[in-house]
Amino acid sequence: MKCNTCRFETNNKRSMSAHLRNGCPLSKWTDKEIEYLKENYSKVFNPELSKILKKDIPRIKRMAKYFGLSKSKKFLSKHNVSKRPEIKRKISRSKQGQTPYNKGKKSPETSGTKNGNWKGGVTPENLKIRTSVEYNLWRDSVYHRDYWTCQDCGKHCGKDIVAHHIKSFADYPELRTSIENGVTLCRKCHGLRHRKEKL
Repeated sequence: MKCNTCRFETNNKRSMSAHLRNGCPLSKWTDKEIEYLKENYSKVFNPELSKILKKDIPRIKRMAKYFGLSKSKKFLSKHNVSKRPEIKRKISRSKQGQTPYNKGKKSPETSGTKNGNWKGGVTPENLKIRTSVEYNLWRDSVYHRDYWTCQDCGKHCGKDIVAHHIKSFADYPELRTSIENGVTLCRKCHGLRHRKEKL
């Protein structure tokens, strides 16, 4: 079965009757209208086309799809209001001086006991100390004193750097943040030191 107007073809009677009942897309269009649509669809907004052709927008879109027409990306980006420089400036000015309501704040809905990873406040003492401000200051002071240079091999370290406790972190808790008890080492030398201490 074939539609005489648009050459729609099907073996199913129902789909052909639905096609004819809903109106063949070409049946209510003149040749001039189709030609105008083909020439201007990529350059003109649909509401304007609707006024010019006196057809509703869904029908225009259906016809455009039938002929494989689409709006060009250049046209869409050119007419995107939010991308215009004056609009961007306007938005930027309106947001000046405003700070986000949640900047620097913890989310009360997902912190502490309400967090899915909460295990009853069991952060190990060792981890608490190693992530404390005092410990970070101690480590930075040791790096600064030794000019970020490994004291065993003399290599200037960038990322692979460790502040090593001369007297053990576990055995001498009172010397944990003493600058005299720290020495800068590269990761390789740090591993060697620990191996020697175990022997």
